[in-house]
Amino acid sequence: MSGATAQGESRLSKDWRQRNPAGPPDRGFKRQLQMLNPNFDVVWDVGAEKWEIWEFPKDKPGYHIMTVQTVGRTYRELGADILLQMEKLIDQHYDAEKIMNYLIEANKQEQRRKEKDFMNKMESIALETFNFSRAVLQVAVPEAISFEVPKAKIIERMVKE
Repeated sequence: MSGATAQGESRLSKDWRQRNPAGPPDRGFKRQLQMLNPNFDVVWDVGAEKWEIWEFPKDKPGYHIMTVQTVGRTYRELGADILLQMEKLIDQHYDAEKIMNYLIEANKQEQRRKEKDFMNKMESIALETFNFSRAVLQVAVPEAISFEVPKAKIIERMVKE
């Protein structure tokens, strides 16, 4: 039963990812952003589905730098778009080393995400094989059940009575 629940949750999370490829920013993206400036941080606006990038200097209060819409875009697209907008908005231009560190961290983040997806897939296969080899019953739970009785059955019952 737990295998069916885990598969159902996994399927739901995959469906959510397909509809919303870029959701809340993860630690990898924050690390990537801090390669440009260690004072940068990103905040997820849940209602508007936007990322807000802020700078929090040590001696001043934090201030908003930019807002990026995430609907229908992947993490990779967002990372490239943020880098281009930062170059336009901020008067301090980043040197090649900071831009290279940003892009290297983006590639590392993509690699970590692929490794995690692969490990999750292998874990799922191993669990399914383990349960199958030990004859553990896994019941597929339907999403919806219809309790309507066909009209032909009702008429047959009325005729018999």
